[in-house]
Amino acid sequence: SDTLIDFALGVMVLAYSGLAAVFLTVLFTKRGNTLSVIAALITGFAVTLWLDPSFWTLFAGNAEDGSAFAQFSERRVQLGNQIAFPWRMFLSTAAAFCMCVLGKRGEPSGLEDDDTLVETSRDTVNQRPI
Repeated sequence: SDTLIDFALGVMVLAYSGLAAVFLTVLFTKRGNTLSVIAALITGFAVTLWLDPSFWTLFAGNAEDGSAFAQFSERRVQLGNQIAFPWRMFLSTAAAFCMCVLGKRGEPSGLEDDDTLVETSRDTVNQRPI
């Protein structure tokens, strides 16, 4: 049985592993673009789910039927119960960091329009209060 703090830390890892990876990428490297940041946030969330035993418990209930997926899920629950919260956070953040540094800064990701950004910044500068 999990305590409330275990639940809160588990939920926190889902959100913060990707955010921490993006923060570390910006702080320590000159890499990353819009697409790699989005991929890092998704990777952090996905790896956290992969390591979370409660996620795999949903699928492990049918392990007695002998299906390979149910047996795999049961083994994942046993492994997940052995991985402590700080290690889940570290592994999720490390995977998301690796994803985030794949993008080169200054390289267009296809998700933003550079002309619009330049025009917007010029308009902001020219609209100073009198």
